[in-house]
Amino acid sequence: MKVSTTLAFVATLATMALSAQSAALAGTTTLQKAASDSSLMKYIIIFEKGLETPDRVVKAAEKKLKEIGAYITYEYNTVVKGFAVSAPADVIAIFEKNDNDAQYPFIVEVDQVVSANNH
Repeated sequence: MKVSTTLAFVATLATMALSAQSAALAGTTTLQKAASDSSLMKYIIIFEKGLETPDRVVKAAEKKLKEIGAYITYEYNTVVKGFAVSAPADVIAIFEKNDNDAQYPFIVEVDQVVSANNH
């Protein structure tokens, strides 16, 4: 089971790398590609230890996601530490499962509009 998960992850990486390369060759910027790709979902990733999380940990997570085809769209670093990302759901699920650091854990939430009503 572990081997099949790894193979699926590698296949996903290869497919996403080819897609990113095609977009770059076509002159499309990363944010334009993220905005136009309907298979991408928006997520917010926040580190549970907030500002105590070292920048190197945040940058390592961002780098890992970029390598597998995700797009970092915003960084949070004043009240909390984290970032907004656009990526396919399966990529985020694999990242969340395999890359959540025990010392500096993160939370992944779907980026969505939240409202409060007085009813």
